[in-house]
Amino acid sequence: APTFTFYLYRAQNEHDYYPFGNVNAANLPGVMWYLANEVMPRCPKRYGIMRIKRILVTTKATPELFLHGMNYGVRYSYDAGKCTGSNTLNLGPCSVTWDRFGYVPGCNNFGDKYPWPAVDTCYPEGIWYDLPLEGKCEKPTGAWNCTWSAEDAGEIRLDELESAVPGYGYCCHGNCTGFWQGVWIRSACDRRVQQAADMFRQKYPEMLDKPLASCDFNRQRFWA
Repeated sequence: APTFTFYLYRAQNEHDYYPFGNVNAANLPGVMWYLANEVMPRCPKRYGIMRIKRILVTTKATPELFLHGMNYGVRYSYDAGKCTGSNTLNLGPCSVTWDRFGYVPGCNNFGDKYPWPAVDTCYPEGIWYDLPLEGKCEKPTGAWNCTWSAEDAGEIRLDELESAVPGYGYCCHGNCTGFWQGVWIRSACDRRVQQAADMFRQKYPEMLDKPLASCDFNRQRFWA
């Protein structure tokens, strides 16, 4: 199986949880959708989320999964470090995947509407992932317990993004911003993703751009 290296992102509060794993992460459109739909427009922000962390992830599928023509499995939900399957569909226990294919990362393209979100969004390029801690290692080999690695790749703060866009669409503790205006407008969603990407480049010029995250999960082949 081939090896893939790309950036993933997590919306987080001020706490860091180590070791990194047993979590969901997303590409930049995916994390922006999460922020716009589940975190905003509350004040203070839901779950105390204040920043977007970036992680450089490398993955390699197990031979058993790759034989099915995929590099990623079904995407499970993780809550408080535990794999809970899905909050919206009955995917069965997470061990269904692990017992067949090993501890492989899972993913879902928003466009597939499976398992979630189940409707069109203004972030159609969004992808969500799960990263089982039991598959984490230093250099992925495709063994059942060595399918992905991760290293910290910086962070940006939401108040930095918000302060760069004047306006009154969202106000909290006396600070107002137009950053979140146009929650359902495609051009505004694209702008938010681009502003976050630009801020990472400005803040970490020594960190090179990586290929964009991709997801080749196929529902029919996976459950066959």
